[in-house]
Amino acid sequence: IKDWDPYRASSQTYPITDYQPVYFCADSLDDAKIKMRDFCEFGLKRPFHARYHSLTQSIWVDRNVSRCPSSHVANHDNGHER
Repeated sequence: IKDWDPYRASSQTYPITDYQPVYFCADSLDDAKIKMRDFCEFGLKRPFHARYHSLTQSIWVDRNVSRCPSSHVANHDNGHER
């Protein structure tokens, strides 16, 4: 069991045919929340920022967003990928 570190956990490889080899444990829920918030704010590389507006139930995006090429997008029709 390792200390909860979202940066390390996000790069940890896990075999799909075996038991999970590593577990992460936070000191508290507050500790986990603080570390996860830091990771989401500073650790993820995002080409844009989005915010949810609960009153209008809409999402505000700070710049134009383009879709990935279709070869990188999963098509969930009939449970198959493109």
